Amino acid sequence: MSQLIHVHSGDGRAVDEQNFGRRHIVLTPMRNEGDFIEKCAQSMIGQTIIPREWIIIDDSSDDSSSEIIKKFSSKHSWIKIVKPKLAGKRGRGERIARLVNFGLSEVTLEWDFCSKIDADIVLPRDYFEEVFSRFESNSNLGIASGGCYVNSRRRLILEKVSRDHTRGALKTYLSRCFLDIGGIRNADGWDGIDNIHAQMNGWETRNFPEIKAIHLRRTGSKGGEVRGCFEAGKIAHFMGYHPIFIIARSIHRMLGVPFIVGGFAMLFGFFTNWIVRRPIFEEGETIRYLRRKQLERLRLLRRK
Repeated sequence: MSQLIHVHSGDGRAVDEQNFGRRHIVLTPMRNEGDFIEKCAQSMIGQTIIPREWIIIDDSSDDSSSEIIKKFSSKHSWIKIVKPKLAGKRGRGERIARLVNFGLSEVTLEWDFCSKIDADIVLPRDYFEEVFSRFESNSNLGIASGGCYVNSRRRLILEKVSRDHTRGALKTYLSRCFLDIGGIRNADGWDGIDNIHAQMNGWETRNFPEIKAIHLRRTGSKGGEVRGCFEAGKIAHFMGYHPIFIIARSIHRMLGVPFIVGGFAMLFGFFTNWIVRRPIFEEGETIRYLRRKQLERLRLLRRK
């Protein structure tokens, strides 16, 4: 597919020639994000390298979200709103994956990079410029993300994850890697499953905490912190986490807010599904690979 695409920055100025070499699209699921989406949009149009297309997937919002985005899309032709018809209430995991995949089906351009950015994220002005520089310096990098920081007592606190875990709230895929892993699974834990499959296919996955994005709402806090920890435990079971690893992770989680209770909720979610023998997303080598890496992180196995 060959198209002549005229790209402009947020204030109407033509983007520098170097930006035409990056065919980049962004997908943002949205449901009742009126408190956050305007700040997200302002940070998107202020990027030093704006995307060629930004698709907001409006999941039946009934607050001010849609009107806010319409205001931006009326001024910027590269911003597009789509409205899938998915039954059910707001949810994490599988529902988000389905929304992202619906948005991907609405993309009208060929792309080299695809980013999934949450509606409650505020990006630094050079976010995509910095992310692309990491891909340029490492030809084996398949999925990348910045770090999610939350405001706590007037300080920015990093939501810590392992070095090779790219954040579901703001990850960027290289198209070749995306094809190798078969895209995004319509499943709970999709943002961990993609990392596993990428690594198994020889790609590197990295988060870069020095690229700081503001998370206006703490991960998993929608619906309550404790509920979020419980759901995280259930998703960990679905992904096939090693029981020893989830116990260690839950103990570590007890040190964060909500203290003690959050870790117990995570354990409860995991072992609730384990006791009733809920199925996991995939058996075989994928799970063996994941569990081996988890035990290596706990120093219970030597790295190969």
